[in-house]
Amino acid sequence: MTRAAELPPGDIRRRYVASRAALRHALADRVGVAPGDVRFAPRSCVHCGSTRHGKPTLDRGYGRTGVEFNMSHSEDLVAIAVADDVAVGIDIEAGLPQDPDGIARRFFTHEEQRAPLSPAAFQRLWARKEAALKVGGRGLAAGLSFDVSQDRVRLHDGQLVWVRDVPAQAACAVAAAGRQPLAVEVGLLDPP
Repeated sequence: MTRAAELPPGDIRRRYVASRAALRHALADRVGVAPGDVRFAPRSCVHCGSTRHGKPTLDRGYGRTGVEFNMSHSEDLVAIAVADDVAVGIDIEAGLPQDPDGIARRFFTHEEQRAPLSPAAFQRLWARKEAALKVGGRGLAAGLSFDVSQDRVRLHDGQLVWVRDVPAQAACAVAAAGRQPLAVEVGLLDPP
């Protein structure tokens, strides 16, 4: 837990440790090892090729490949998605940014802005956009000018992803790559 030691004591460190422990438990069940034996490997950033900040993957030494995962946290909530042989992304949004209307004007499509944007509607759309981007390891720098008002979403590069809302205490969405809706195991927890 080298990274945890670098965080300030208190809530931020507690959330970090709890969310990483939950992720390790979810992945350990999937690959058949103890949570402490789950090993991660870097994946190259889709933008620059660096392995310092790309979407992580599991080490390939388990004899089982194709387990994909993603995690998101907001305040005390954590959402984890795990799937076999399909890239996944998940996002959870418990709070609102300072200027949701300005963000919506800048990043939401005309279609997404047609309906009145209540705080809940803003959070839902934002969670869907981030989940879709995270499928391919893309960050916000990739842009958000794709429409997530429907479940089938085509990203800038032509990749097709399916996005679903996840019932939770906050706006939460999961996305998976592919041409048809795919089953994805999603775990939600409130860290201790």
